[in-house]
Amino acid sequence: MKKNLLILGLVFSVAVNAAVLIKIGHHWLGKDKEERHHCEGKPSSMSYLHKELALSEKQTRQMNALKERFRSNAKPVRAALRTKRKQLVQLLMASEPDRSKIDAVISEINSLQGELQKRVVDHLLAQKEILTAEQQQKFLFIIRDRLMEEKSHHETNRLSIMGED
Repeated sequence: MKKNLLILGLVFSVAVNAAVLIKIGHHWLGKDKEERHHCEGKPSSMSYLHKELALSEKQTRQMNALKERFRSNAKPVRAALRTKRKQLVQLLMASEPDRSKIDAVISEINSLQGELQKRVVDHLLAQKEILTAEQQQKFLFIIRDRLMEEKSHHETNRLSIMGED
């Protein structure tokens, strides 16, 4: 029973990590007009950046081009992650789960998550290059605040699911 709980906890942790990365990507990029607005009615991430960083029209066009490039680069990794998560769930549902196969899929998921994180960082660094020194400093503070917010949310969820309140 403990082994199953450990596996379930690990799967949940992997899923939460992926969800955090996807949320960060969606937060910064937005898919369409409806997705660009938070449920609280806040403006899109691009309009937020435009306002907070006082982006020029040229910078806004460059940021939009980067956003599209990032989306197309991240899409196959996200698809592969979905496939691997489905495989993991199928393995876990087996009457006698094969631990070596589960570990192999977990390793593949970790690798894909690492790849997605690298692509997110590459995207953020490319965005940073478009900005002036003053804008870069504001941009990095925004990123820091968002990442710390996400980390705190992730840790709270992980600890509560594992019974470590």
